[in-house]
Amino acid sequence: DGRTPHAANNMEPSSDEGGALSFDLDSGSVEALEAVKEEANAFVKAGDFAAALAKYADCLVMAEKEGKAYAADYDAERRAEKVVLACHSNRALCALKLFKFDLAKQCCAQGLEANAKLVRRDEAGKAKLLFRRGQALLGLKDGRSAADAIAEAVDIEERLLGVSNKEAAMRLDESERRKKISTIQSMKRELLKAKRQAKQEEQLTQKENFGKAKGFLSANSKKTITDNKTQRKEFLDYATDRILSLVFEKDNNDGEGTENNGEEQKKVRGVPGPPREPGQASDRRESQGL
Repeated sequence: DGRTPHAANNMEPSSDEGGALSFDLDSGSVEALEAVKEEANAFVKAGDFAAALAKYADCLVMAEKEGKAYAADYDAERRAEKVVLACHSNRALCALKLFKFDLAKQCCAQGLEANAKLVRRDEAGKAKLLFRRGQALLGLKDGRSAADAIAEAVDIEERLLGVSNKEAAMRLDESERRKKISTIQSMKRELLKAKRQAKQEEQLTQKENFGKAKGFLSANSKKTITDNKTQRKEFLDYATDRILSLVFEKDNNDGEGTENNGEEQKKVRGVPGPPREPGQASDRRESQGL
């Protein structure tokens, strides 16, 4: 159309960024779809990840638009599915290179969803998407989730390598096998990195929680976790004071009654008082109600 590839793809038109396509794409055959993907691959090799990200998005739009046409031919449909998965995975790669970790995570999620809908799922493609999802999660400071995603990717690759070893003549030549082993080793290094980050994040979280708890306990506030214990102690102190005051008050009252009459005090102690006139004793018994 007379425009340079970079000029035609200077913006990112995908639904991820909220943009829109500003030019038409040739379509009608799976070859045309593959050609658009190769254009995007060329941008990646040139280090122009923003342009590649946009071109892969164009390829996905084209695949969705021409999906029914590809479905009429089994071979064309399989090739189109392979292109779609590669575009999702490579868009994630470009987003990682641009430090757009949220977008990378989203691209991986879209790719995994597309792969899950296939009749014949691409396990190698799934492993690559999981690995790049783990890298995105590392960028988002989620080491635990990153480790889980990368570990799953490693498991898939190791399983595929084991199957390939049994069918080496049919599946992989020696160079491809060495390449896959190298890929697994790279994944394991990234897995180790994710595990270390997860451990650091856990330690940081524990430290922050301890600091918050310490600040909460030392805060000058009436509402602390010892409120109930303090209230019980205050109640017991108050109850004890009341009981003791009542006991001493009774003793004081009893003492006042006996201090006014030495004869009564002696009587209580069992000591006989001085001789009394007969009338005095009877009067006292009457006064006491005896």
